[in-house]
Amino acid sequence: MPSESLPCLEGGDRVDLATPSGVPTVVTVWASWCAPCRQELPAFQRYAEAANGQLRVLGVVSGDTRQAATALARELGVRFPTLYDRSGRLMKRLGRTALPVTLFIAPDGRLAHLYNGTPLTGAALSTLTERQLGVVIAA
Repeated sequence: MPSESLPCLEGGDRVDLATPSGVPTVVTVWASWCAPCRQELPAFQRYAEAANGQLRVLGVVSGDTRQAATALARELGVRFPTLYDRSGRLMKRLGRTALPVTLFIAPDGRLAHLYNGTPLTGAALSTLTERQLGVVIAA
């Protein structure tokens, strides 16, 4: 996982995604202007609620304004912690140009899997998390 220290979307401490958290982590990289992101964000919110502490769900807003991202998060009821990457540096470091991107990060901070395809449903997210991180959560 590339080291990338990012601030929280709505203020607060910076978080480095490569720092071992001790828990499996699923990160969705999104933007308000990304239609597939809008489609999958509610599934990530439901998944975060179902996780019940078994894993951490984080968002990273990439290449967007705080105002637009915050407005979309409120509109869709997204409440999981979200970081802010205005310049899209994380996407560049991952070698990706298309959103959304989902990162599956092992407890030791290692990138276990990167998914960059069609919008994820709750079922697909559950399957990938079980396969990549060994965590079973019914979503």
